[in-house]
Amino acid sequence: MSPWRQIKKGFGIFVLLLTAFGLSLIGSHGTSKTVQAQGVDQRKRFEGGNLKFNVPDDWPIEERGGTVGPIPVEEYLALKFSKIEARFKTIDASLAEYSARMADFDSRLKAIEDRLPDIEQRLTDLEDWLKRGQARRLN
Repeated sequence: MSPWRQIKKGFGIFVLLLTAFGLSLIGSHGTSKTVQAQGVDQRKRFEGGNLKFNVPDDWPIEERGGTVGPIPVEEYLALKFSKIEARFKTIDASLAEYSARMADFDSRLKAIEDRLPDIEQRLTDLEDWLKRGQARRLN
């Protein structure tokens, strides 16, 4: 195959992928209908009037300096990160509790493992004693 044909073939594939990407962008350039189809209603109405904001339900809307609008992105992200931090602290506390329980379990298991040779010896002695008792009855 000549290099020219390879370039034409590669260019055709590139144009095809570029067209598919462009069409996907046009198709996904939707309104809140696209968001509602995903099961999330992002339209939020302000309590004091007919103002509508296309923000998530948990995004606070406040009046500041005579204007009504969603809080700034930085504050919203700080709010989200503080919630995530609280969840991490809860998970960390749970992990500490589970670690303590595992340490207790390990110590109990170690105690049982330490007693195991003694228990095995006692069972062997008991079996021998029972065998001797049965041998005496048969004689």
